[in-house]
Amino acid sequence: MDNEQFRQTLQQLHAELHNAKSIDESSRQLMLDLRDDLQQIIDKSYNEEYGDLPGLMKRLENAVERFEISHPKLSAAINNVISTFNNLGI
Repeated sequence: MDNEQFRQTLQQLHAELHNAKSIDESSRQLMLDLRDDLQQIIDKSYNEEYGDLPGLMKRLENAVERFEISHPKLSAAINNVISTFNNLGI
């Protein structure tokens, strides 16, 4: 797994989350939880498996839909995370 690519994608996601000033508390918590899940994946070595990857992918897809209209840049950043997983064959 390309940790540098994940780190860059997470940094973009974190920046967009920080810039989304009008985001409600439950949405912000959702994003923080997703960020923590992604960080766990980065922290694992290439040979370790992440236990709930299908669940994480579903949560990411739901977040894209949730923020698509109200926060398009945030939605795009989340979509980049999904694309990164897909590009790495995860």
